Order: sequence, then structure tokens, then C-alpha cells
Amino acid sequence: MDDYHQHDHHKRFRLVSKTGECLVVFKISTKERLLAYLRDSFTSFIDMKWRYHFLGFFGTCFATWTIFGLIWYATVDANDTATNSTVSSCIGEVFSMGEAILFSYESQSTVGYGSRYLLPECNFGGYILQILQIFVGVLTPCIISGILFTKSRRPKRRSETIVFSEMATIITKKKKRRLFQFRIGNIRQSNIISTSVRVFVVKERKTNEGEVIPFCLHQLPISTRYEGRKEDEEDNPNLIFLPWPVMVTHIIDMDSPLKDIQDTTLKFEIIVLFEGIVESTGKPSQFRTSYTPDEIIWHHKFAPIVMEFKKAEGEIIKDIIDIDYFTFNITSPVNRAASREHVITKTERAKI
Repeated sequence: MDDYHQHDHHKRFRLVSKTGECLVVFKISTKERLLAYLRDSFTSFIDMKWRYHFLGFFGTCFATWTIFGLIWYATVDANDTATNSTVSSCIGEVFSMGEAILFSYESQSTVGYGSRYLLPECNFGGYILQILQIFVGVLTPCIISGILFTKSRRPKRRSETIVFSEMATIITKKKKRRLFQFRIGNIRQSNIISTSVRVFVVKERKTNEGEVIPFCLHQLPISTRYEGRKEDEEDNPNLIFLPWPVMVTHIIDMDSPLKDIQDTTLKFEIIVLFEGIVESTGKPSQFRTSYTPDEIIWHHKFAPIVMEFKKAEGEIIKDIIDIDYFTFNITSPVNRAASREHVITKTERAKI
């Protein structure tokens, strides 16, 4: 394999993983965390894993059936004691706790009473209890269905079809301009609408008073360019349309937070936020990734990915645009001298 495409994998602290997960741990007492989650219970339920959702669904149903069954059994026993009756005078064909739970299930699930039904001789509390259980039986599935529907519509899995280049590059253009670049692509036919890209760099900063701020956030001004367009033709990053991959560029000048990027002792992380609305669901979503110094290739450029060709279908010739995602992450050195400089820089960074 080409030396320029071999990358070190020594561990380095990062805030955002390559898959977009925020690697931040909050130190807070268990009691405070539990109270905070309970106050925002709906979001807590949404964030639960699917297995806990199904476990909660069956657990809630079983718990309500059992609780109401026990209450029904106590109601039947109290009514029989008050009337000195030797047979059930409240619910027909209910003589044990198991039959009371079965009656509770039949009432709450509205499957029909069969031989078990509420008798006119039951006291007023029995009617109130039945109305309450019917209300709970209607409300519980509505809440559970709402949670499951909301969770199923979350565009979390959509992030797997929005791809970022595994590595970023820095190349020198005309007038010795250094450009930091990476790619964004969409491998699904449905589009992301109302999109925008924001890029931040997190690095250590020392104030004039000598105070060290370990995680100082700076936003990088960027521009975008579609694959196949001239390098000088750049667009507003807030007007991104992804029929084919987009190249995102930041110019490293004297005002850039990355002006000292050649310093091998500099530790930083570049965080990319791509936001938009999923066309198929109408849900806003955010896709994230990040680049550490080990994931930046110096003096390399990305290989072309968009190709045009003509395809004959009978007597009709169609113009076809082919997007080769097999070359999405492939880079090539600009020249051999620059390539040697990149190897030296990367070797020095590996010692940090």
C-alpha cells in the first residue's frame, strides 16, 4: 500500500467520534441524573434502546392487568363479605385471584367478557373501578404507540448514508494559499433539504493573563465546491444540494485558527456539523464527524469522483452522470517533494 495512505492509529483524545457520537461524560450524582431524566421523561423514553421499549410495553401491560386484577379480587371479596353471599355477587364466574386477573385482562384489552361480567349487584365502587380501568386501557396504548412512532421516525439511521471522507487534506494552491478540504456525500436517492455545514476547531488557548483554556472553540469560515466544477468556483455553504459529493474548503490564512497547524506539538480537533431536513420524513437532523491531526494528509488532493458518459438505449443516447464512491476516500500526492514533507510531518506527529 502507498505510504501516503497508511495512517497511524495511536490513541488520541477526541470529543466527537468518526461516526458522530459525542464522547463526553457528565459527572453528576445518580440522584440528580435520575430526577432530571424523570422531569424530561418523554425524551428519556425516546432515547431508550428498542429492547427496553418492548420490555417496557409488555411490563406495563402485565403490571396494569395484575394490579387491577388484585383490586378486582379484593372488591369481589369485600362485596361478598358485605352481602354474606356464598357465590360471587359482583363479577360472574370469578372465584379466585387468577380468574380476577383474567377478568382484568379481558376488560382492559376489550376482547369481550365471555362468561365473566360485572353484575348489577356489585357496589358502586365496582362501576368506578371498571370505568378507571377502561380509561387506563385506552390511555396506555396511546402513550406507548406515540413513543414508538416518534422513535421510529427519528432520522438516526439516516446518518449512515451521509458519508464524510475518512481523511481531510491540506494542499497549497496559487499565491501559496493553503486549503483545508474534506468531502461530504449522500449515497441515498432521497435528498437532504435546507442544508448547511459548520466547521469548528477545538484547541488549547492561552490567554494574556496566562490562563490555559483546554477546549477553546473557534468556527472556521468555509466555502463549498461541487465535484466537477473549477477549483475557483465556490458556493455558499448554506446552499448545499447533494446530488453528488461536495468539497468543503477552509482557507488557512493569517486570520485562520489553523494558521499554526504546522506546529507538530499543536493538539486540536476539527468538528464538522452537517444539518438538514430528511426529505422522506420531514425531520430535521444533524450529522457529525471530526478530524484529528493524524487524519489530515498534507499536500494531497482528492481523486475525481464524478464522471460523465453517454449510454445508448436503442436509438436513444442518454447522458449519464456516474458517481464513483469507490474513490470517495482516495487521495494522491500533489508532487513527490510535497509527499516527502507530508511523511516527515506525520512521523513527527506520531511521537506526540
